[in-house]
Amino acid sequence: MNNFHKIITDFLAAQAVVQLPILEKEQLVFSLAEQFIYLLKHTDICEKLGKQAYQVIEENRGALARHINLIVTFINAEK
Repeated sequence: MNNFHKIITDFLAAQAVVQLPILEKEQLVFSLAEQFIYLLKHTDICEKLGKQAYQVIEENRGALARHINLIVTFINAEK
């Protein structure tokens, strides 16, 4: 998740994602399966995660355009 630090930080802050710990391959497979089973049994938690993830996405909608505008403003200021 290192390449997506900002977005994963937002998702974690909103409790909109399940993040597994760093584990060895065998343990990771077990942990992932365990989480899937848990979420399949607890649809209310799945729904909550989905709603919160959607909210994070909506709050970040247009972020690329905002960043491009900042870059263009900076470039124009340097001229």
